[in-house]
Order: sequence, then structure tokens, then C-alpha cells
Amino acid sequence: MPEPARVAAVIAVAAPITFALRALPFTIASRLREARVAQAVGRLLPAGLMTILLVYLVLPPSHTVPADWPAELAATAVTVALQTWRRSTLLSIAAGTAVFLLLH
Repeated sequence: MPEPARVAAVIAVAAPITFALRALPFTIASRLREARVAQAVGRLLPAGLMTILLVYLVLPPSHTVPADWPAELAATAVTVALQTWRRSTLLSIAAGTAVFLLLH
């Protein structure tokens, strides 16, 4: 069993480091909001994620045509339509996933 002094020393070192690492993103958040690179990533990331999901969904792992292509097509259509209409990535992905799971 560790000695109480050793446990206290470990906590005394680990606690401030952990706190600093947790607080760091909040201290630089205002600078990141103003950075052009962060703004560009914020604009492009939803479209990039949707593209990756679409490629993963449409391209089967083998060179065969998947048997559930109607479900994939319906889910893709719902996802694209909702993203175009509402511009909500979370809503689009959730609805497309739900449609795929219901039809699959």
C-alpha cells in the first residue's frame, strides 16, 4: 500500500497539470474563433464528413452489388435532402441512419 505522503505528492503534481490541460482549450477559444484556418475548417468539416459517410455507405467492401441498395439510396436521399433544407449535420446524419436502419 502506498504511503500517504507519496499519494499526496502525486495528487499535488497531477491535479494542477490536469486542470491546466482541461482549461487550455477555453483560454484559446476566442483566438481560434477569429483564426481564418479554424473558420475554414468549420465551414468545410460538415461537408467532408458527409462525403466520407457517403463514400463508405455507397461503396461496398467487395466488388458486388449490395442487396440492400434501395435502403442505401433512400438513406442517402434523406440525408442529402435534410442537409440541403435544414443545414444541420447532426439532424441529417441521424435521419439518414434511421431511414437506413428502418429499411434494412
